[in-house]
Amino acid sequence: MASGRDSAKLQAAEKLEEEAKKCLKTSLFKWSPDYESAANKFEKAAISYRNCQVYDKAVAAYLKASEAYYDNNSIYHSGKSLEQAANVSRDAKDLLNAGQYMSKACERFNESGYPDTGGQVLAKAAMWLQHEHPDKSAEYYIQTADNLLLDDKKRESGNAMKDAVRMYCRVRPRQSNKIIETCRKAREILLSAGMINIAHELVSVEIVALLTEGNGLQAKEVLQECENIEGFSTSEDYTVLDELIDAVTNNDEESIAQSCNSHIFRAMDPEFAKFVRDLKDGTESAAPVRSAPSKKGEGTSFSSKAGPVNMKDPSVLADRRNELFARKDKKQTTGSVKQPSPPRRPDIDHNTDTDRTTNPDTDRDRDDLVTDVDPNPDADPDQSADRNTDANPPGEEESDDDDQNIDIN
Repeated sequence: MASGRDSAKLQAAEKLEEEAKKCLKTSLFKWSPDYESAANKFEKAAISYRNCQVYDKAVAAYLKASEAYYDNNSIYHSGKSLEQAANVSRDAKDLLNAGQYMSKACERFNESGYPDTGGQVLAKAAMWLQHEHPDKSAEYYIQTADNLLLDDKKRESGNAMKDAVRMYCRVRPRQSNKIIETCRKAREILLSAGMINIAHELVSVEIVALLTEGNGLQAKEVLQECENIEGFSTSEDYTVLDELIDAVTNNDEESIAQSCNSHIFRAMDPEFAKFVRDLKDGTESAAPVRSAPSKKGEGTSFSSKAGPVNMKDPSVLADRRNELFARKDKKQTTGSVKQPSPPRRPDIDHNTDTDRTTNPDTDRDRDDLVTDVDPNPDADPDQSADRNTDANPPGEEESDDDDQNIDIN
């Protein structure tokens, strides 16, 4: 039944598409195309295709509807059709094309005088791509920021630029030059919007990116350039960054680790904090250095000057496994050695059993001694006699009962 309904919907969609194409044609008595009717029929056909999950035909129908609206000078509706085409592409897991359709929709919204709507669709496209294509997501966030500035929305634009920096920090391999460029542009927007705290954070990211590239002098210049930012020169951020620049310049690993462990970096956005940790850890593929155990039984520890050892490294796991096997073999070897038995004394008969006696006279005498012992030696003999006289002798109670029975009868 479901397949029959789907086939009926597909036939209806194809019929609507044919009618839309006829609306675009001219004839002897029809001198201009009917763009509005064609756009409406293309949209209805696209909805039917989408309900039947025929995504490629649905996208094509929405694109034709967008062109028909644009030719009819309905630019805003043209952008909405492009937005719908992007949504269908997202349903089909075609994220790159979805982003392109959103970008075109933004252009149509800007052309129609709605830059705010254009910024919203670009931000939506950037969110779709941030996991699988963070580089494209960063580009869309930058376009979003530029679009929001057209509507004089500086705070929203500054947040979009911060998101762009986040995406560039996620890209592998690192693109430090784009991080630096985006941080500078974002800093100007944030300062104009009065967002001082976020500006301080992006200054830190920019300096760390410069240090990652080995540009210590340029990092020092940026730090001095940012002294005129309100509250930055007297903040803890300035002090920690200055110490970090000196530590990296002098190759002081201990000072680098101490500066990177500062709470100003730990309180950052998670992507920024990871970026700072990469500076502290250095190259992740450095060969591990084995350090001798300080005490017996503590095992073997692994460390690397470049940072923590990756325990998923096959070489590290092989060394650890061999060490455990060596310990196990040593225990088995020491445990299997038979300990010598103590020498036998010649004056003792080891074949006799001392726990059991075979003299019946001795056993009988022992029993007599046990039965003759008074269980209560401290008791008064007179009191014992009184207790014996007060107690009823055996059979006395039965005689009393017999007397009572006789009296009753």
